Amino acid sequence: MLRQLLFITLTLVVIAQIVQGDSDCENQRNKVLGDLKKGMFGEFIPSCDADGNYKKAQCNAYTGYCFCVDPMTGKQIGEKTMGEAKYDIGCFEPRCDEVGNYVKRQCWSTKDQCWCANAVDGSQVKKAEKSEDLH
Repeated sequence: MLRQLLFITLTLVVIAQIVQGDSDCENQRNKVLGDLKKGMFGEFIPSCDADGNYKKAQCNAYTGYCFCVDPMTGKQIGEKTMGEAKYDIGCFEPRCDEVGNYVKRQCWSTKDQCWCANAVDGSQVKKAEKSEDLH
């Protein structure tokens, strides 16, 4: 009986993985590309990495704006910036402590900015300043 239950469980896991198919990023990208074939222009086309996650730096070919996103959800992090050059050096990645809370002082070294952050949700609680001003 236990072997049968184990076999059924493993079979269901394999079927679920096969049925799952494309990631959210790939589904969104395929939808937009399908819309383009129908003559619908102007939609943002997300870029996905090899694992199917959103690439951290996204650029909209129609508007010329670039922005960072959460790789799992595709949700925009921070503000949009005109042009791709600023994103060649990477997107901000928040720092966390050993128990998973956000470190209260967050810095984005490539922009030379630091700010105070809420330890629970990581939101900015003090305006960003040049890093040397916060030492």
